[in-house]
Amino acid sequence: MDSSKRRESENRYAVGLIRWKAKGLAGKYGLTNQDREDIEQELLLELWERLPDFDPGLSTHRAFVWGVVNNKVVSIIRERIAEMRDYRLCACSLNERRTSEDDPGGQELQDLITEEQIRERLGLFGPSAEDLADLRMDVQAVLANLPPDLRWLCERLVVQTVTEIHNETGIARSTIHRRMRKLRSEFESKGFGTTI
Repeated sequence: MDSSKRRESENRYAVGLIRWKAKGLAGKYGLTNQDREDIEQELLLELWERLPDFDPGLSTHRAFVWGVVNNKVVSIIRERIAEMRDYRLCACSLNERRTSEDDPGGQELQDLITEEQIRERLGLFGPSAEDLADLRMDVQAVLANLPPDLRWLCERLVVQTVTEIHNETGIARSTIHRRMRKLRSEFESKGFGTTI
């Protein structure tokens, strides 16, 4: 078989395999028939990117194509069932309307989800917006009761280092550090940890 016929046969095999695998995935793992072309493109792109790795001394072209396509199919399935993206967890659309006795017209689900629920779902644990607002008010209360020199230093430390404050103002580093210890003491006495 001459090289052009062999290449044509290899291409037909690759395209046939990709179509067969994409058809097999459609209807499973949250993928639909509408996703078939996208799956085919993903598989074809993976094969095209990996073709330079083909070594005829290690395997046949068909075995190489089979391995690349199968590995990509496994990757697609793993991605679809990964814990954070598992298609099976999506029981409804965010555009679905939820009604109640008070609101018979209902609201879309996306309008009912809080920022905190979104952060929790994404695994972004940390203080809620309410906790941050409370913290901000507590810090402002402490700042309001500080002597002017300590309040000034505290506000500077938010945006500058000790060295920058020293270089800009000429205040000795030892004086800045002594005032920082007073700041720590003030914040600790109001229930804050040692974060300054």
